[in-house]
Amino acid sequence: MNRREESWAELRTTTMIIYALYAAAPLLFGVPLLVGGVLAFVKREEMSGSPYFDHLEYLFRTLLGTLIGAVVIFVFARILSSFVSLLMYVAWGVMLLVALWYVYRVAMGFYRLWTDRPVSPSSWL
Repeated sequence: MNRREESWAELRTTTMIIYALYAAAPLLFGVPLLVGGVLAFVKREEMSGSPYFDHLEYLFRTLLGTLIGAVVIFVFARILSSFVSLLMYVAWGVMLLVALWYVYRVAMGFYRLWTDRPVSPSSWL
């Protein structure tokens, strides 16, 4: 293996670790998501020009989408719970959609990394 391939192997391992942190996040109250997000943000410059840069952009966008979804759910739940408790089901539905979206993105991104296929960092799916 030449030096470039060794460097890319390290970057691939780092990307897998970030995916693993994202996958563990629902089990550990979101803390690994924040750690993985910070790691993805810090490593972006190092991975620029490598095939793994798009994966980091994809992961960072997943973090942003999840945080935006969490804020919307929180605000929605607070507003709706003060008016009509029946409408709280809307907040639960939004939470379910955000959770499914998150699981899909993490699973599909990891699968594409595992099979050495690119992801579309600008896509929301």
